[in-house]
Amino acid sequence: MYTVGLDPIAEHQRDALPAEAKPHYDELLTMLELAPWGGDPFKADKPDGNMRKQVFGNRGLAVYVVMDERRYVYITRIAWIWEVAPSRPLQSRTGPPCPPVVTDRRGSCRPTPRSWVSLSGHHGR
Repeated sequence: MYTVGLDPIAEHQRDALPAEAKPHYDELLTMLELAPWGGDPFKADKPDGNMRKQVFGNRGLAVYVVMDERRYVYITRIAWIWEVAPSRPLQSRTGPPCPPVVTDRRGSCRPTPRSWVSLSGHHGR
């Protein structure tokens, strides 16, 4: 049997899971305690690698590392895909462009360089 631990970020992600995800997360923990190698390799080019990923509840994903020598599984990230409301139809190519985008020669919209924003909040160039 393996012991399962969580990265601090994964703890926050776990705490933010909706109520509907909790039973699936509990099943994930049981699976990781008993058979952590049952998950898919995180990288396809390293099928025997100890970094793994496992889908849970059809909308959840856990990324974890298996440490066989310590019989320990360390969950690094947890994600849950929230139900998305139906989206509006996309703007037609004949309609006016939405700022801050420009229309190229084919009539497709693309972002202007000034609309690119980095994760730090600064405009890209």
